[in-house]
Amino acid sequence: MKDQVWVVRAVARALLHGLWRGRRTKPPARPRRSLDDISRLPSWGWTVPPRPQQLSRLRTETFDLLVIGGGATGAGTALEAAARGLKVALVERGDFSSGTSSKSTKLIHGGVRYLEKAIMKLDRVEYELVFEGLDERRRFMAMAPHLTSELRLLTPCYRWWELPYYAAGLFLYDWIAGQDTMQATRVLGRDAALEQVPVLQGENLKGGVSYSDGQFDDARMNVGL
Repeated sequence: MKDQVWVVRAVARALLHGLWRGRRTKPPARPRRSLDDISRLPSWGWTVPPRPQQLSRLRTETFDLLVIGGGATGAGTALEAAARGLKVALVERGDFSSGTSSKSTKLIHGGVRYLEKAIMKLDRVEYELVFEGLDERRRFMAMAPHLTSELRLLTPCYRWWELPYYAAGLFLYDWIAGQDTMQATRVLGRDAALEQVPVLQGENLKGGVSYSDGQFDDARMNVGL
């Protein structure tokens, strides 16, 4: 019962937060590095060996772990294993991030659908999962501004009850994210929603809820790993 009461209180605080934060139209400037800035970063003193040299090492040396596939899972596995002191080899049939990893949504999000579960079921575990995801979004965007950007999204509403329903959930989403540099969630009328997304079906459209999430360059991140 205590967890359910805790979730209800969190929702109430989020609604008040959303009403206050919704007045802000422009977020604080988010520092970003240009390509010139990145090129001036200190060198690690290591460059990728030529392909013949890499093939020769695969034939003649013994490795603790062989990772097959240079996508997100393969690159992440290789990085984690090498960070633990293992000698790692990675092989890729095509190009890095050319397979399944290239089909990702490229979103950095805390999981809006998990938040809906948390509210509907008064589930504190689901709520804390969203909190953890949004905290990771904040850290990722702060650590890699050259790979990430803000993405503005719109949820169209075709029934009157959907406007307060989605607005309440996304105000809560903002509140969990904390004082980041993204634009606040806004409730839009029918005309404003169509102006923002002209391809929406206009018939029976009541309005929409506009909110922000993160987006990243997955292929470039993968090569960086």
